[in-house]
Amino acid sequence: MKFKTKYTIVLWKGYFDKGISLTNYFKYFIALYALATQDLKNTLIFGVAYAFFCLALGIWWYKSDFIKAELEVSNRFNIFVEEMRAIIANKGKRDPYKY
Repeated sequence: MKFKTKYTIVLWKGYFDKGISLTNYFKYFIALYALATQDLKNTLIFGVAYAFFCLALGIWWYKSDFIKAELEVSNRFNIFVEEMRAIIANKGKRDPYKY
C-alpha cells in the first residue's frame, strides 16, 4: 500500500473521529430510541445518517480551521509548549534559574 493511500485512509478516519467526538452524546439518544421502540429499520437509518453527519462535521471542522483553534487552546495549557515558546522568545537561551 502506498503512502498516499495510507494517508488518505487516516485522514478520513480523522474526519470521522473528530465528528463523532464533537457529537458524542447523540449516539446515546439513538441507542435509547432503539431500546424504547424496538424499531430496527428507523434505528439503522438514524445510525447511518448520524455516521454521515459525523463525517461531514469532521470535514467542516478541519476545512474551516477550527482544528487549529482547538490545538492552540490546548497549547495554552501545555507546559512543554509554554517552555518552548519561552526559549524561542529568548532566542534559544534558557533561564538558568528556572530549575
